[in-house]
Amino acid sequence: MTHYCLYANLNITDSFKFFKPQSSSIKALKYLNKKTWIFYEQKNDSALFFAKRALELASELNNTSDLFISYIQLAEIYRSKRKLKQAQEYLDFATKLLDKVPSLTDKRRYFLYFGKLAYNKRKYKIAKEHLQRGTELEHHTSSALMIDLYMYLSKIAVKERNYSEAIGYLEDALELAEQIKKSKKPSLLNNLGNIYARQQLYTKAKTFYEQSLKAAKLQSDTKAQGRAYLNIGNILYYKGNWNSAISWYLKSIEIKESLNDLKGIAKIHSNIAAIYKQHKRYEESLRYFKMSESYFLSAKDSIKLAETWMNKATLTILLKEPNKALPDLHKALFIFKKNGLKKNQQLTEYNIALALTKLKEYKKAIHYLEKAKKKALLLNEKHSLIYITNLYGVCYFELGNHHKAIPYYKRSYNLSKEIGTLHEQKTALFGLYEVTEVLGNFNQSLQWHKQYSILKDSLFNTANNTQLLALQEKYEAKLKEQEILNLKSDNEKISLENSIKKGQLRISLLGVIIGVLATISVSLLFYQRNKNQKALLLRTREKNEEQINKLIQEQQIQTLETVLKAQEEERKKIAKDIHDNLGSYLATIKYQHEANRPVMTYPEENTNYSHMSQLIEDTYSEIRSISHRMATGQGFDFCLSTAIESSLDRIKATKRINVHFENLTNNYQFSQETELGIYNIIQELLSNTLKHSQATELIIQINNDSDYLSIIVEDNGVGFNTEEESKGIGISNIFGRIENLNGQIEISSNTGKGTTTLIRVPITKTIEYEC
Repeated sequence: MTHYCLYANLNITDSFKFFKPQSSSIKALKYLNKKTWIFYEQKNDSALFFAKRALELASELNNTSDLFISYIQLAEIYRSKRKLKQAQEYLDFATKLLDKVPSLTDKRRYFLYFGKLAYNKRKYKIAKEHLQRGTELEHHTSSALMIDLYMYLSKIAVKERNYSEAIGYLEDALELAEQIKKSKKPSLLNNLGNIYARQQLYTKAKTFYEQSLKAAKLQSDTKAQGRAYLNIGNILYYKGNWNSAISWYLKSIEIKESLNDLKGIAKIHSNIAAIYKQHKRYEESLRYFKMSESYFLSAKDSIKLAETWMNKATLTILLKEPNKALPDLHKALFIFKKNGLKKNQQLTEYNIALALTKLKEYKKAIHYLEKAKKKALLLNEKHSLIYITNLYGVCYFELGNHHKAIPYYKRSYNLSKEIGTLHEQKTALFGLYEVTEVLGNFNQSLQWHKQYSILKDSLFNTANNTQLLALQEKYEAKLKEQEILNLKSDNEKISLENSIKKGQLRISLLGVIIGVLATISVSLLFYQRNKNQKALLLRTREKNEEQINKLIQEQQIQTLETVLKAQEEERKKIAKDIHDNLGSYLATIKYQHEANRPVMTYPEENTNYSHMSQLIEDTYSEIRSISHRMATGQGFDFCLSTAIESSLDRIKATKRINVHFENLTNNYQFSQETELGIYNIIQELLSNTLKHSQATELIIQINNDSDYLSIIVEDNGVGFNTEEESKGIGISNIFGRIENLNGQIEISSNTGKGTTTLIRVPITKTIEYEC
């Protein structure tokens, strides 16, 4: 809103008439410039009015310094309004006068504004060059300008991920801020907190946020207080204390309501919604996104409003109401198109296609997938292309155009393989297996299924191994001997025995149905295999018990991988025999049945013949379904934190090593393959520690920021020479697993000085800090 009330009906030009000709113009210009900066700092629209009047007067005086000041202040005002083209025009005028300007303060202000404009245009190299030139001028001029230069240099260093340099600039700015009574100290402390939070140093980040809050209260800076409350809430959320995080968010909302900061309130509601979404409390999440929507609507922030619509839509899809998602998605798409946001358009179009697929409107879904694909190719968004091409395959498969589905599934598989995302590879492989099987290309289908099973079984084996080990550790620590016997019974229940029994029951039923159609021999074969499987299961349980006792005596962490692998291999052999042998028999029976079709004299004979044909077809489908389920295995639940704590409880029981475990992610949920991969890596590190380190202290910490999951494993043992040991099997296994997760690992160790291992694995961003 523009404020002219200070001057009532008096025209600003008329007021200059009260001064003498020459002195009046100079005084008027100084007055206009002073008012310009006062209103600019208050973010008042009147700043532009005074700046334009100052330029008119400076042009009349034709003084180089006055013109220079008018150009740069107009450039800065237009930059703050996001009118970057106009800002650049005025800076270009100022550039022509730069060499003729004597004032170091004005020159420094020019370099600051040029750097800020280049930063807004994402030309970070140019921005850095101009900001550094501003700092290189003599330092006796304005400390306030130097603080701003350091702050923006720090922002660029953060963009370059050079956090130590960013911290250095902010520390220099803080030193200058101490010399100024009314300084930007709260903002500087807040920015330092943001940098430490980015590095997952949450305790240190929280300290700076608290200092920022204290400084803001001393300066009665309510805006900075609201920002500090919000960021402290973010830290608590990342440390897993999300209930406390929400209470801090609400304090921030209270401040922002007093300031009528509608956008700030809306962003906090979005953060709270993101928390509930992470915990799969979709109804609560949707409720907060709706509140965020109303505030963005009042603030007239169309882009944030559109993003909120898309978030609401994804939740309604998760709540199995895709028809309610489509109106929000179409509204969001309109806004993104209007503002030229290609990436947002692409994401929205994919979500529209997903909702349409859920509604079985596959042709409409393909229309939107085509649009999303073009933008993903233009933006080189490979992750998006994986999901888009896979959804293409699903649509064409459901439409019955199976031949057209195949190249899309292949494209999705190749892209996910290139990037290294195992879950998406598995999804694409299953699609290829399913479509080629429907087309009757059983040989190719078997090859796809074999590759699918390798990925599926790898995750299945690891998870069952972990789950079994965790259950046994829990019962060993807390239950008596009778309860341990019950554990063994439970272990049998979670093993593959149920799947085998179900297979046996259905195979027996098939034997009754097929009767004399040559299935007796097949039934005997499976009876013998099931008998062998039971014997194998009994032997593996005995071996499992011996291994547990041995682990307790030797005080080492090992796994039951061999046991589960044997069970898994046997199960897959049975599945293959069902599919190949019994399937082959049934195919032959079907062929013979059709080839020897008799001449029907009576209608009853034709009915019986058709009934038998249908019975054979149904039996064949059932056999294929059984073999598929036995080959792919059952689903499982896995909790990384619980599995690690169970392993560490066993180490603590030995009383040889003091174990300290800090989980700063708590209830934060990552992808299944990430958690399993991390667990295997930690198991390998613990095994190395127990076998070789001779340590008495062991520290494990897990935390995350919006980009990475980080694990630190540290001991005070004898250490080792990393160059000599890097080719060992254990270290090679760890590096291999890290590579599969697209992660990074650093091992720091010297003989006699212990070992520290840092692991970083990329994750998806979920929440933002306020800067």
